[in-house]
Amino acid sequence: REALVEGEVQTRAAFVRHNQRVREEVENLEDKTRRRDLLVSEDQLFDFYDARLPADIHNVRALDAWYKKLDESGRHALILTREDLLTDKVGDVKFEAFPDTLRDRGHEFPLEYQFRPGEKNDGVTLRLPLAGLKQLPVAKLDWLVPGLVPEKIEALLRALPKQWRKQFVPVPEYARALAEAIDPEEGSLLESMTRHLKRMTGLDVPLEAWQPHRLPEHLRLNLQVMDAEGKVIKEGRDYHEIVKELEPALKAVAMPAGAAAFRESGGLTRWPEQPIPSAQAVQDQGIRLEMYPYLRDDRQSVSLVASFDEAFAAHSHRQGAARLILLTQAETTRFILDKLPGKREIGLLYAPVGRVNELLDDFLLAVVYEHFFQDGVPRSREAFEACVRAGLGTWVAQAEQRADTLRKVLKGYHEVSKKLGGKQNLALMMFLGDVKMQVEALVYPGFLRDIPWQWIEEYPRYFEALHVRLEKMPRQMGAERQFQPVLTRLWEQYTRMKEKHQREGVFDPELETYRWMLEELRVSLFAQQLGTRISVSEKKLERQFERVRKS
Repeated sequence: REALVEGEVQTRAAFVRHNQRVREEVENLEDKTRRRDLLVSEDQLFDFYDARLPADIHNVRALDAWYKKLDESGRHALILTREDLLTDKVGDVKFEAFPDTLRDRGHEFPLEYQFRPGEKNDGVTLRLPLAGLKQLPVAKLDWLVPGLVPEKIEALLRALPKQWRKQFVPVPEYARALAEAIDPEEGSLLESMTRHLKRMTGLDVPLEAWQPHRLPEHLRLNLQVMDAEGKVIKEGRDYHEIVKELEPALKAVAMPAGAAAFRESGGLTRWPEQPIPSAQAVQDQGIRLEMYPYLRDDRQSVSLVASFDEAFAAHSHRQGAARLILLTQAETTRFILDKLPGKREIGLLYAPVGRVNELLDDFLLAVVYEHFFQDGVPRSREAFEACVRAGLGTWVAQAEQRADTLRKVLKGYHEVSKKLGGKQNLALMMFLGDVKMQVEALVYPGFLRDIPWQWIEEYPRYFEALHVRLEKMPRQMGAERQFQPVLTRLWEQYTRMKEKHQREGVFDPELETYRWMLEELRVSLFAQQLGTRISVSEKKLERQFERVRKS
Protein backbone atom coordinates (compact mmCIF):
# COMPACT_ATOMS: atom_id res chain seq x y z
CA ARG A 1 0.00 0.00 0.00
CA GLU A 2 2.82 2.42 0.83
CA ALA A 3 4.41 1.64 -2.54
CA LEU A 4 1.14 2.35 -4.34
CA VAL A 5 0.71 5.65 -2.49
CA GLU A 6 4.23 6.80 -3.36
CA GLY A 7 4.10 5.42 -6.91
CA GLU A 8 7.24 3.36 -6.36
CA VAL A 9 6.11 0.02 -7.67
CA GLN A 10 6.80 -1.75 -10.97
CA THR A 11 3.69 -3.67 -11.94
CA ARG A 12 1.70 -4.75 -14.98
CA ALA A 13 -1.53 -3.62 -13.31
CA ALA A 14 -2.86 -0.79 -15.51
CA PHE A 15 -4.56 1.11 -12.66
CA VAL A 16 -1.18 1.90 -11.08
CA ARG A 17 0.13 3.72 -14.16
CA HIS A 18 -3.20 5.50 -14.65
CA ASN A 19 -3.39 6.66 -11.03
CA GLN A 20 0.20 7.86 -11.11
CA ARG A 21 -0.53 9.94 -14.22
CA VAL A 22 -3.58 11.48 -12.55
CA ARG A 23 -1.54 12.25 -9.43
CA GLU A 24 1.11 13.94 -11.59
CA GLU A 25 -1.64 16.00 -13.22
CA VAL A 26 -2.82 17.25 -9.83
CA GLU A 27 0.75 17.94 -8.74
CA ASN A 28 1.16 19.92 -11.96
CA LEU A 29 -1.97 21.89 -11.05
CA GLU A 30 -0.31 22.71 -7.74
CA ASP A 31 2.76 23.92 -9.60
CA LYS A 32 0.60 26.01 -11.89
CA THR A 33 -1.41 27.63 -9.11
CA ARG A 34 1.58 27.81 -6.74
CA ARG A 35 -0.23 25.95 -3.96
CA ARG A 36 0.47 22.82 -1.94
CA ASP A 37 -3.03 22.12 -0.65
CA LEU A 38 -4.81 20.74 -3.71
CA LEU A 39 -3.61 17.11 -3.56
CA VAL A 40 -5.20 14.89 -0.93
CA SER A 41 -2.90 13.61 1.79
CA GLU A 42 -0.97 10.36 1.61
CA ASP A 43 -3.13 9.06 4.48
CA GLN A 44 -6.23 9.51 2.32
CA LEU A 45 -4.55 7.71 -0.57
CA PHE A 46 -3.54 4.89 1.79
CA ASP A 47 -7.14 4.56 2.99
CA PHE A 48 -8.32 4.41 -0.65
CA TYR A 49 -6.09 1.43 -1.44
CA ASP A 50 -6.54 -0.19 1.98
CA ALA A 51 -10.30 -0.31 1.46
CA ARG A 52 -9.93 -2.05 -1.93
CA LEU A 53 -6.96 -4.40 -1.67
CA PRO A 54 -7.12 -7.73 0.19
CA ALA A 55 -5.08 -7.84 3.40
CA ASP A 56 -2.78 -10.55 2.07
CA ILE A 57 -1.41 -8.50 -0.85
CA HIS A 58 2.18 -7.77 0.23
CA ASN A 59 4.24 -7.83 -2.99
CA VAL A 60 4.05 -7.12 -6.71
CA ARG A 61 3.60 -10.77 -7.72
CA ALA A 62 0.56 -11.13 -5.46
CA LEU A 63 -0.84 -7.80 -6.70
CA ASP A 64 -0.50 -8.79 -10.38
CA ALA A 65 -2.07 -12.22 -9.78
CA TRP A 66 -5.01 -10.74 -7.86
CA TYR A 67 -5.56 -7.94 -10.37
CA LYS A 68 -5.54 -10.38 -13.30
CA LYS A 69 -8.58 -12.16 -11.85
CA LEU A 70 -10.67 -9.01 -11.32
CA ASP A 71 -13.69 -8.35 -13.48
CA GLU A 72 -14.25 -4.98 -15.16
CA SER A 73 -16.12 -3.43 -12.23
CA GLY A 74 -13.43 -4.56 -9.80
CA ARG A 75 -10.72 -2.98 -11.92
CA HIS A 76 -12.75 0.20 -12.35
CA ALA A 77 -13.02 0.54 -8.55
CA LEU A 78 -9.23 0.95 -8.38
CA ILE A 79 -9.21 3.91 -10.80
CA LEU A 80 -8.62 7.38 -9.34
CA THR A 81 -10.01 10.48 -11.03
CA ARG A 82 -8.74 14.04 -10.74
CA GLU A 83 -11.72 14.84 -8.54
CA ASP A 84 -10.77 11.98 -6.20
CA LEU A 85 -7.32 13.53 -5.72
CA LEU A 86 -8.36 17.17 -5.32
CA THR A 87 -9.09 18.48 -1.83
CA ASP A 88 -12.11 20.58 -0.98
CA LYS A 89 -9.77 23.61 -0.90
CA VAL A 90 -9.74 23.77 -4.65
CA GLY A 91 -12.66 26.24 -4.46
CA ASP A 92 -13.18 28.28 -7.61
CA VAL A 93 -9.66 27.88 -9.04
CA LYS A 94 -9.87 28.29 -12.83
CA PHE A 95 -7.41 25.71 -14.12
CA GLU A 96 -7.99 26.88 -17.70
CA ALA A 97 -6.25 30.13 -16.69
CA PHE A 98 -3.00 28.11 -16.62
CA PRO A 99 -2.69 26.81 -20.21
CA ASP A 100 -0.11 24.27 -21.35
CA THR A 101 0.84 26.30 -24.43
CA LEU A 102 1.23 29.89 -25.53
CA ARG A 103 -0.77 30.25 -28.74
CA ASP A 104 -0.26 32.91 -31.39
CA ARG A 105 -1.00 33.01 -35.14
CA GLY A 106 -1.11 29.22 -35.44
CA HIS A 107 2.02 28.71 -33.33
CA GLU A 108 1.89 26.77 -30.06
CA PHE A 109 4.84 27.14 -27.70
CA PRO A 110 4.85 24.62 -24.79
CA LEU A 111 4.78 25.95 -21.22
CA GLU A 112 6.12 24.19 -18.12
CA TYR A 113 5.29 25.13 -14.52
CA GLN A 114 7.43 24.77 -11.40
CA PHE A 115 6.61 25.85 -7.85
CA ARG A 116 10.16 26.09 -6.50
CA PRO A 117 10.73 29.50 -4.91
CA GLY A 118 14.35 30.60 -5.08
CA GLU A 119 15.30 28.10 -7.79
CA LYS A 120 16.36 29.03 -11.33
CA ASN A 121 13.32 27.58 -13.09
CA ASP A 122 10.66 28.73 -10.60
CA GLY A 123 7.47 29.86 -12.33
CA VAL A 124 6.49 29.45 -15.99
CA THR A 125 9.07 28.29 -18.56
CA LEU A 126 8.64 28.47 -22.33
CA ARG A 127 10.89 26.14 -24.31
CA LEU A 128 11.56 26.85 -27.96
CA PRO A 129 14.13 26.17 -30.69
CA LEU A 130 16.57 28.94 -31.59
CA ALA A 131 14.71 29.50 -34.87
CA GLY A 132 11.55 30.43 -32.97
CA LEU A 133 13.02 33.41 -31.10
CA LYS A 134 12.07 35.98 -33.74
CA GLN A 135 8.57 34.47 -34.02
CA LEU A 136 7.59 34.77 -30.38
CA PRO A 137 4.69 37.16 -29.69
CA VAL A 138 6.90 39.38 -27.54
CA ALA A 139 4.02 41.50 -26.22
CA LYS A 140 2.33 38.38 -24.85
CA LEU A 141 5.39 37.27 -22.89
CA ASP A 142 4.83 39.97 -20.26
CA TRP A 143 1.28 38.71 -19.76
CA LEU A 144 2.56 35.33 -18.55
CA VAL A 145 -0.63 33.26 -18.24
CA PRO A 146 -4.09 34.55 -17.24
CA GLY A 147 -3.97 32.90 -13.82
CA LEU A 148 -0.89 34.90 -12.76
CA VAL A 149 -1.85 38.28 -14.24
CA PRO A 150 -3.71 39.61 -11.12
CA GLU A 151 -0.72 38.83 -8.89
CA LYS A 152 1.67 40.40 -11.39
CA ILE A 153 -0.42 43.58 -11.67
CA GLU A 154 -0.43 44.01 -7.90
CA ALA A 155 3.33 43.39 -7.73
CA LEU A 156 3.95 45.98 -10.46
CA LEU A 157 1.86 48.57 -8.61
CA ARG A 158 3.77 47.90 -5.38
CA ALA A 159 7.10 48.25 -7.24
CA LEU A 160 6.30 51.77 -8.44
CA PRO A 161 8.29 54.64 -6.91
CA LYS A 162 6.52 56.06 -3.87
CA GLN A 163 5.41 59.23 -5.66
CA TRP A 164 3.33 57.08 -8.00
CA ARG A 165 2.51 54.14 -5.73
CA LYS A 166 0.73 56.34 -3.19
CA GLN A 167 -1.71 57.45 -5.90
CA PHE A 168 -3.12 53.93 -6.18
CA VAL A 169 -4.12 53.01 -2.64
CA PRO A 170 -5.46 50.53 -1.66
CA VAL A 171 -3.26 48.64 -4.11
CA PRO A 172 -5.27 45.37 -4.06
CA GLU A 173 -8.43 47.18 -5.18
CA TYR A 174 -6.67 48.94 -8.05
CA ALA A 175 -5.02 45.66 -9.03
CA ARG A 176 -8.38 43.90 -9.06
CA ALA A 177 -9.99 46.63 -11.17
CA LEU A 178 -7.09 46.58 -13.64
CA ALA A 179 -7.17 42.79 -13.94
CA GLU A 180 -10.83 42.96 -14.90
CA ALA A 181 -10.37 45.83 -17.39
CA ILE A 182 -7.23 45.05 -19.36
CA ASP A 183 -6.96 42.78 -22.40
CA PRO A 184 -3.82 41.08 -23.84
CA GLU A 185 -4.92 42.13 -27.32
CA GLU A 186 -4.31 45.78 -26.34
CA GLY A 187 -0.53 45.45 -26.54
CA SER A 188 2.05 45.15 -23.79
CA LEU A 189 0.96 44.69 -20.18
CA LEU A 190 2.62 47.90 -18.97
CA GLU A 191 1.07 49.99 -21.74
CA SER A 192 -2.35 48.54 -21.03
CA MET A 193 -2.00 49.20 -17.29
CA THR A 194 -0.84 52.76 -17.96
CA ARG A 195 -3.75 53.43 -20.28
CA HIS A 196 -6.40 52.07 -17.90
CA LEU A 197 -4.94 53.80 -14.85
CA LYS A 198 -5.20 57.09 -16.75
CA ARG A 199 -8.85 56.36 -17.50
CA MET A 200 -9.51 55.51 -13.85
CA THR A 201 -7.61 58.37 -12.21
CA GLY A 202 -6.50 60.84 -14.87
CA LEU A 203 -2.87 60.12 -13.92
CA ASP A 204 -0.44 59.26 -16.72
CA VAL A 205 2.27 57.01 -15.26
CA PRO A 206 5.48 57.31 -17.35
CA LEU A 207 6.53 53.97 -18.82
CA GLU A 208 9.98 54.42 -17.27
CA ALA A 209 8.37 54.53 -13.79
CA TRP A 210 7.42 50.87 -14.02
CA GLN A 211 10.06 48.55 -12.59
CA PRO A 212 9.43 44.99 -13.84
CA HIS A 213 12.98 44.01 -12.89
CA ARG A 214 11.93 44.22 -9.23
CA LEU A 215 9.26 41.53 -9.61
CA PRO A 216 9.64 38.07 -8.06
CA GLU A 217 11.15 35.65 -10.57
CA HIS A 218 7.96 33.60 -10.95
CA LEU A 219 6.16 36.68 -12.33
CA ARG A 220 8.58 36.94 -15.26
CA LEU A 221 8.44 34.30 -18.00
CA ASN A 222 11.51 32.07 -18.16
CA LEU A 223 12.77 31.30 -21.67
CA GLN A 224 14.79 28.20 -22.56
CA VAL A 225 16.32 28.32 -26.04
CA MET A 226 17.36 24.97 -27.52
CA ASP A 227 19.79 23.99 -30.25
CA ALA A 228 19.07 21.48 -33.02
CA GLU A 229 19.70 18.57 -30.62
CA GLY A 230 17.27 19.90 -28.01
CA LYS A 231 20.02 21.06 -25.65
CA VAL A 232 19.37 24.31 -23.77
CA ILE A 233 21.88 26.90 -25.04
CA LYS A 234 20.46 29.94 -23.27
CA GLU A 235 18.04 30.49 -20.43
CA GLY A 236 16.77 33.72 -18.92
CA ARG A 237 13.83 36.04 -18.29
CA ASP A 238 14.88 38.98 -20.47
CA TYR A 239 13.89 38.34 -24.08
CA HIS A 240 15.92 41.23 -25.50
CA GLU A 241 19.09 40.25 -23.66
CA ILE A 242 18.74 36.69 -24.97
CA VAL A 243 18.25 37.90 -28.56
CA LYS A 244 21.20 40.25 -28.25
CA GLU A 245 23.49 37.47 -27.00
CA LEU A 246 22.30 34.94 -29.59
CA GLU A 247 22.26 37.37 -32.55
CA PRO A 248 25.21 35.72 -34.37
CA ALA A 249 23.60 32.29 -34.01
CA LEU A 250 20.23 33.64 -35.13
CA LYS A 251 21.72 34.93 -38.36
CA ALA A 252 23.20 31.52 -39.11
CA VAL A 253 20.23 29.37 -38.06
CA ALA A 254 19.40 26.79 -40.73
CA MET A 255 16.24 25.11 -41.89
CA PRO A 256 15.32 22.18 -39.60
CA ALA A 257 16.56 18.81 -40.82
CA GLY A 258 13.91 17.00 -42.80
CA ALA A 259 11.70 20.07 -43.20
CA ALA A 260 9.57 19.79 -46.31
CA ALA A 261 10.14 23.36 -47.47
CA PHE A 262 10.85 25.02 -50.80
CA ARG A 263 14.05 24.23 -52.65
CA GLU A 264 16.90 26.68 -52.02
CA SER A 265 19.15 27.60 -54.95
CA GLY A 266 21.96 30.03 -55.76
CA GLY A 267 23.68 31.72 -58.69
CA LEU A 268 20.42 32.92 -60.22
CA THR A 269 20.46 35.62 -62.91
CA ARG A 270 16.84 35.05 -63.96
CA TRP A 271 13.67 34.79 -61.89
CA PRO A 272 13.04 31.24 -60.58
CA GLU A 273 10.44 29.19 -62.45
CA GLN A 274 8.19 28.65 -59.46
CA PRO A 275 6.52 31.47 -57.49
CA ILE A 276 8.27 32.35 -54.24
CA PRO A 277 5.84 31.82 -51.32
CA SER A 278 5.64 34.58 -48.73
CA ALA A 279 5.83 31.98 -45.95
CA GLN A 280 6.49 28.27 -45.55
CA ALA A 281 5.38 26.29 -42.47
CA VAL A 282 8.00 23.97 -40.95
CA GLN A 283 8.24 21.83 -37.82
CA ASP A 284 11.18 22.31 -35.48
CA GLN A 285 11.31 20.05 -32.41
CA GLY A 286 7.57 19.63 -32.51
CA ILE A 287 6.82 23.35 -32.80
CA ARG A 288 5.24 24.87 -35.89
CA LEU A 289 7.27 27.80 -37.22
CA GLU A 290 7.22 29.92 -40.35
CA MET A 291 10.13 30.30 -42.72
CA TYR A 292 10.08 33.32 -45.03
CA PRO A 293 11.60 32.71 -48.48
CA TYR A 294 13.35 35.61 -50.20
CA LEU A 295 15.82 36.45 -52.94
CA ARG A 296 19.21 37.30 -51.48
CA ASP A 297 21.32 39.87 -53.29
CA ASP A 298 24.74 38.38 -54.09
CA ARG A 299 25.70 41.33 -56.35
CA GLN A 300 26.54 39.29 -59.49
CA SER A 301 23.54 36.98 -58.96
CA VAL A 302 20.83 36.21 -56.42
CA SER A 303 20.02 33.19 -54.27
CA LEU A 304 16.68 31.79 -53.21
CA VAL A 305 16.98 31.26 -49.46
CA ALA A 306 14.80 31.68 -46.35
CA SER A 307 14.87 33.27 -42.91
CA PHE A 308 12.88 32.86 -39.72
CA ASP A 309 12.88 36.66 -39.38
CA GLU A 310 9.92 38.02 -41.35
CA ALA A 311 10.98 41.69 -41.39
CA PHE A 312 14.54 40.80 -42.45
CA ALA A 313 13.26 38.52 -45.23
CA ALA A 314 10.90 41.18 -46.60
CA HIS A 315 13.64 43.83 -46.62
CA SER A 316 16.14 41.46 -48.22
CA HIS A 317 13.68 40.20 -50.86
CA ARG A 318 13.10 43.75 -52.08
CA GLN A 319 16.84 44.17 -52.61
CA GLY A 320 17.18 40.76 -54.28
CA ALA A 321 14.31 41.44 -56.67
CA ALA A 322 15.78 44.85 -57.51
CA ARG A 323 19.13 43.22 -58.23
CA LEU A 324 17.47 40.87 -60.69
CA ILE A 325 16.07 43.84 -62.61
CA LEU A 326 19.57 45.33 -62.84
CA LEU A 327 20.97 41.96 -63.97
CA THR A 328 18.28 41.17 -66.53
CA GLN A 329 18.39 44.72 -67.90
CA ALA A 330 22.19 44.95 -67.89
CA GLU A 331 22.46 47.10 -71.03
CA THR A 332 20.14 49.78 -69.66
CA THR A 333 21.88 49.60 -66.29
CA ARG A 334 25.27 50.31 -67.92
CA PHE A 335 23.77 53.17 -69.95
CA ILE A 336 22.37 54.81 -66.80
CA LEU A 337 25.72 54.58 -65.04
CA ASP A 338 27.72 55.82 -68.02
CA LYS A 339 25.47 58.82 -68.69
CA LEU A 340 24.54 59.66 -65.09
CA PRO A 341 24.37 63.47 -64.74
CA GLY A 342 26.83 64.91 -62.20
CA LYS A 343 28.48 61.56 -61.52
CA ARG A 344 31.93 63.09 -60.96
CA GLU A 345 30.61 65.73 -58.55
CA ILE A 346 28.55 63.10 -56.70
CA GLY A 347 31.69 61.01 -56.22
CA LEU A 348 33.71 63.94 -54.87
CA LEU A 349 30.98 65.02 -52.46
CA TYR A 350 30.49 61.47 -51.15
CA ALA A 351 34.19 60.64 -50.78
CA PRO A 352 34.36 61.57 -47.04
CA VAL A 353 31.47 59.17 -46.34
CA GLY A 354 32.34 56.04 -48.30
CA ARG A 355 33.15 54.37 -51.60
CA VAL A 356 31.50 55.97 -54.62
CA ASN A 357 30.97 52.66 -56.49
CA GLU A 358 28.94 51.38 -53.51
CA LEU A 359 26.92 54.61 -53.46
CA LEU A 360 26.14 54.28 -57.17
CA ASP A 361 25.07 50.66 -56.70
CA ASP A 362 22.81 51.74 -53.84
CA PHE A 363 21.48 54.52 -56.05
CA LEU A 364 20.53 52.06 -58.80
CA LEU A 365 18.74 49.84 -56.30
CA ALA A 366 16.93 52.82 -54.75
CA VAL A 367 15.69 53.97 -58.17
CA VAL A 368 14.41 50.45 -58.88
CA TYR A 369 12.59 50.35 -55.53
CA GLU A 370 10.86 53.64 -56.19
CA HIS A 371 10.23 53.22 -59.91
CA PHE A 372 9.34 49.55 -60.36
CA PHE A 373 7.92 48.44 -57.00
CA GLN A 374 5.18 50.99 -56.36
CA ASP A 375 2.58 48.20 -56.44
CA GLY A 376 4.66 45.85 -54.29
CA VAL A 377 7.66 43.58 -54.72
CA PRO A 378 6.97 40.66 -57.12
CA ARG A 379 7.02 37.05 -55.93
CA SER A 380 6.44 35.30 -59.26
CA ARG A 381 8.04 35.39 -62.71
CA GLU A 382 4.83 36.75 -64.24
CA ALA A 383 4.61 39.61 -61.74
CA PHE A 384 8.33 40.34 -62.15
CA GLU A 385 8.12 40.53 -65.93
CA ALA A 386 4.98 42.67 -65.73
CA CYS A 387 6.59 45.27 -63.47
CA VAL A 388 9.69 45.40 -65.71
CA ARG A 389 7.53 46.01 -68.80
CA ALA A 390 5.53 48.70 -67.01
CA GLY A 391 8.56 50.72 -65.90
CA LEU A 392 11.25 50.11 -68.50
CA GLY A 393 10.30 52.96 -70.84
CA THR A 394 10.65 55.75 -68.24
CA TRP A 395 13.44 54.24 -66.16
CA VAL A 396 16.34 56.24 -67.67
CA ALA A 397 14.56 59.58 -67.32
CA GLN A 398 13.61 58.74 -63.75
CA ALA A 399 17.21 57.81 -62.90
CA GLU A 400 18.50 61.11 -64.33
CA GLN A 401 16.03 63.11 -62.20
CA ARG A 402 16.98 61.14 -59.09
CA ALA A 403 20.69 61.70 -59.81
CA ASP A 404 20.12 65.44 -59.71
CA THR A 405 18.34 65.06 -56.36
CA LEU A 406 21.23 62.99 -55.05
CA ARG A 407 23.72 65.64 -56.13
CA LYS A 408 21.75 68.32 -54.24
CA VAL A 409 21.54 66.06 -51.18
CA LEU A 410 25.30 65.51 -51.08
CA LYS A 411 26.01 69.17 -51.77
CA GLY A 412 23.87 70.11 -48.76
CA TYR A 413 25.61 67.48 -46.68
CA HIS A 414 29.03 68.75 -47.76
CA GLU A 415 28.25 72.38 -46.89
CA VAL A 416 26.91 71.55 -43.41
CA SER A 417 29.84 69.18 -42.72
CA LYS A 418 32.26 71.92 -43.75
CA LYS A 419 30.69 74.30 -41.21
CA LEU A 420 30.88 71.67 -38.50
CA GLY A 421 34.55 71.05 -39.25
CA GLY A 422 35.70 74.63 -38.67
CA LYS A 423 36.71 76.38 -35.47
CA GLN A 424 33.88 76.14 -32.96
CA ASN A 425 32.63 78.16 -29.99
CA LEU A 426 32.93 75.99 -26.87
CA ALA A 427 29.62 77.34 -25.56
CA LEU A 428 27.89 75.78 -28.58
CA MET A 429 29.45 72.32 -28.39
CA MET A 430 26.38 70.51 -27.01
CA PHE A 431 24.15 71.97 -29.72
CA LEU A 432 26.73 71.34 -32.43
CA GLY A 433 26.89 67.74 -31.23
CA ASP A 434 23.16 67.46 -31.84
CA VAL A 435 23.61 68.80 -35.38
CA LYS A 436 26.43 66.31 -36.03
CA MET A 437 24.27 63.44 -34.78
CA GLN A 438 21.44 64.57 -37.07
CA VAL A 439 23.74 64.77 -40.10
CA GLU A 440 25.21 61.31 -39.44
CA ALA A 441 21.69 59.85 -39.19
CA LEU A 442 20.82 61.34 -42.59
CA VAL A 443 23.87 60.41 -44.67
CA TYR A 444 25.92 57.28 -44.01
CA PRO A 445 27.11 54.29 -46.05
CA GLY A 446 23.97 52.52 -47.27
CA PHE A 447 21.50 55.34 -46.56
CA LEU A 448 19.99 55.13 -50.04
CA ARG A 449 19.06 51.49 -49.45
CA ASP A 450 17.45 52.17 -46.08
CA ILE A 451 15.50 55.37 -46.61
CA PRO A 452 12.42 55.69 -48.86
CA TRP A 453 12.99 58.08 -51.74
CA GLN A 454 10.05 60.25 -50.69
CA TRP A 455 12.17 61.36 -47.72
CA ILE A 456 15.45 61.54 -49.67
CA GLU A 457 13.72 64.22 -51.75
CA GLU A 458 13.28 66.29 -48.58
CA TYR A 459 17.00 66.16 -47.71
CA PRO A 460 17.94 69.42 -49.50
CA ARG A 461 15.42 71.26 -47.30
CA TYR A 462 16.69 69.49 -44.18
CA PHE A 463 20.26 70.55 -44.93
CA GLU A 464 19.14 74.08 -45.70
CA ALA A 465 17.39 74.12 -42.31
CA LEU A 466 20.61 72.91 -40.68
CA HIS A 467 22.51 75.69 -42.42
CA VAL A 468 20.01 78.24 -41.05
CA ARG A 469 20.30 76.76 -37.56
CA LEU A 470 24.09 76.95 -37.60
CA GLU A 471 23.99 80.57 -38.79
CA LYS A 472 21.56 81.59 -36.04
CA MET A 473 22.97 79.41 -33.27
CA PRO A 474 25.34 81.99 -31.65
CA ARG A 475 22.46 84.51 -31.46
CA GLN A 476 19.76 82.07 -30.34
CA MET A 477 21.31 80.28 -27.40
CA GLY A 478 18.04 80.57 -25.46
CA ALA A 479 16.09 78.73 -28.15
CA GLU A 480 18.80 76.07 -28.39
CA ARG A 481 18.65 75.47 -24.61
CA GLN A 482 14.86 75.29 -24.76
CA PHE A 483 14.59 72.88 -27.68
CA GLN A 484 17.63 70.65 -27.10
CA PRO A 485 16.15 68.54 -24.22
CA VAL A 486 12.95 68.02 -26.22
CA LEU A 487 14.79 66.88 -29.34
CA THR A 488 17.09 64.61 -27.33
CA ARG A 489 14.18 62.95 -25.56
CA LEU A 490 12.19 62.43 -28.76
CA TRP A 491 15.20 61.06 -30.66
CA GLU A 492 16.21 58.68 -27.86
CA GLN A 493 12.60 57.49 -27.74
CA TYR A 494 12.90 56.66 -31.43
CA THR A 495 16.29 54.93 -31.26
CA ARG A 496 15.31 52.77 -28.28
CA MET A 497 12.17 51.57 -30.04
CA LYS A 498 13.99 51.06 -33.35
CA GLU A 499 16.59 48.85 -31.66
CA LYS A 500 13.84 46.94 -29.83
CA HIS A 501 11.96 46.33 -33.08
CA GLN A 502 15.11 45.12 -34.81
CA ARG A 503 15.72 42.59 -32.04
CA GLU A 504 12.12 41.40 -32.28
CA GLY A 505 12.10 41.17 -36.08
CA VAL A 506 9.48 43.90 -36.40
CA PHE A 507 9.05 46.66 -38.98
CA ASP A 508 6.46 49.29 -38.04
CA PRO A 509 5.56 52.03 -40.56
CA GLU A 510 4.20 54.11 -37.67
CA LEU A 511 7.68 54.32 -36.15
CA GLU A 512 9.13 55.40 -39.50
CA THR A 513 6.48 58.12 -39.73
CA TYR A 514 7.51 59.26 -36.25
CA ARG A 515 11.17 59.39 -37.30
CA TRP A 516 10.45 61.75 -40.23
CA MET A 517 8.00 63.83 -38.22
CA LEU A 518 10.92 64.47 -35.88
CA GLU A 519 13.01 65.65 -38.83
CA GLU A 520 10.19 68.01 -39.81
CA LEU A 521 9.97 69.26 -36.21
CA ARG A 522 13.61 70.34 -36.41
CA VAL A 523 12.79 72.38 -39.50
CA SER A 524 9.81 74.03 -37.77
CA LEU A 525 11.89 74.92 -34.68
CA PHE A 526 14.99 76.34 -36.36
CA ALA A 527 14.00 77.32 -39.93
CA GLN A 528 10.27 77.83 -39.89
CA GLN A 529 10.43 79.97 -43.03
CA LEU A 530 11.30 76.88 -45.08
CA GLY A 531 7.99 75.22 -44.24
CA THR A 532 7.29 71.59 -43.36
CA ARG A 533 5.95 68.73 -45.44
CA ILE A 534 3.46 67.82 -42.70
CA SER A 535 1.95 69.69 -39.76
CA VAL A 536 4.08 68.86 -36.75
CA SER A 537 4.56 69.71 -33.06
CA GLU A 538 5.89 68.06 -29.92
CA LYS A 539 2.37 66.97 -28.95
CA LYS A 540 1.73 65.53 -32.40
CA LEU A 541 4.91 63.50 -32.17
CA GLU A 542 3.83 62.13 -28.79
CA ARG A 543 0.45 61.16 -30.23
CA GLN A 544 2.20 59.51 -33.18
CA PHE A 545 4.43 57.55 -30.82
CA GLU A 546 1.33 56.18 -29.10
CA ARG A 547 0.46 54.52 -32.44
CA VAL A 548 3.84 52.80 -32.61
CA ARG A 549 3.88 49.07 -31.97
CA LYS A 550 5.66 48.72 -28.64
CA SER A 551 6.25 44.98 -28.94
